[in-house]
Amino acid sequence: MSNPVEFYFDFISPYSFIAHKDIIKLKSKYSLKINYKPILLGGLHNLHGITAPAFIPSKAKHMIRDCKLITDKKKINFK
Repeated sequence: MSNPVEFYFDFISPYSFIAHKDIIKLKSKYSLKINYKPILLGGLHNLHGITAPAFIPSKAKHMIRDCKLITDKKKINFK
């Protein structure tokens, strides 16, 4: 038996949402045990004085486009 997979995720991260969809598929395919570990990515950003990409207009625009490209390719419903 293998060790469980630890999945660190932020509830508001679109990339966490996309990764979760892949993890669910892998969980079924390989009978994995997943340990969900919620984190507050914004808190980590604040701790280190980093502005999150979602609050920088040019980066937010790219992030939205990137998420749309990924979810279209993976056929994930994303808005």
